Amino acid sequence: MPADDLVSIVMPVFNAEAFLAKALHSIKTQSHTNWEVIIVNDASVDASDGISRDWARQQVQRVELLQNSCRQGPGYSRNRALNKATGELIAFLDADDIWKPDRLAAGIEHFKRSKNLGVSYGRIIGIIKADGQKAGAIRLESSFSLPQLLWEGPHSASNVMVLKAVLESCAQSGCYFDESLMHTEDSELWWRIAAQSPATIESIDKHLLDYRVYGSSGGDIEKQIEGKILALQRAKAYIPLIIEEYGRLSLASTYRYLSRREIAMGAPTKAWPLIKKAVELDHRLLWISGVKTWSTLLAASLFHLFGCKDKEVC
Repeated sequence: MPADDLVSIVMPVFNAEAFLAKALHSIKTQSHTNWEVIIVNDASVDASDGISRDWARQQVQRVELLQNSCRQGPGYSRNRALNKATGELIAFLDADDIWKPDRLAAGIEHFKRSKNLGVSYGRIIGIIKADGQKAGAIRLESSFSLPQLLWEGPHSASNVMVLKAVLESCAQSGCYFDESLMHTEDSELWWRIAAQSPATIESIDKHLLDYRVYGSSGGDIEKQIEGKILALQRAKAYIPLIIEEYGRLSLASTYRYLSRREIAMGAPTKAWPLIKKAVELDHRLLWISGVKTWSTLLAASLFHLFGCKDKEVC
């Protein structure tokens, strides 16, 4: 654990005017107050920049605002912020997510008591809709092996705190996140850390994040799948045998995640074909994380067969 408990918070922002103020407020209300935040506006065309500037002027802590001249994506934006970070601990928060008030304090305590810890994540994630309405919760595994990270993981960069030294030890060509990836760039980084660093990836048994989900378009689903395929291709360079054995399972888990997202949003018309595709792609999904798969199959099939409108019943 670093002697200095300064936490550098990295926030990429793209057209987030509807949610940004709440995300920033969740930083302001942290019980741990020794933080700095680096906000990177990824060429937003809405009021995000003005919201960020107004908020920054009200803070005592260091806030640095960076601007991308054109859309570069979350990987580039996070890398740019990381190069400005002065803390030895890094926390990520996306502009539409919300931290619980003890998020930073819980992470710092975790690093203090776990000698070999490199990546810390909250085990319980609340799911909220675009309007802030609760849509359930996710309970993650307490820790992950490298193969497990291909089909499970911390779920979101917003749920992670990491030692900057660990990031630096696994950087590629001076970059932490792979800037060619517009999706799954955070998962690919966790894979690389697990493959190349002796540091552990472990959880705190707490609810530290509310993660926002949206209804998806066909194009969004295709981009998510394409992003996962590209990330798996990148990972072949450093874990070829693991990708050979578990790559299809990893891709199948993405189809399952997308199906579960549709169900959580109460817009399940795509849920059945997505979970059906997941199981067809790799039958091991039925017994590896099997409860999650079978519950998704049940809910999606009820929606599909009977048009059930109440996701709590389904």
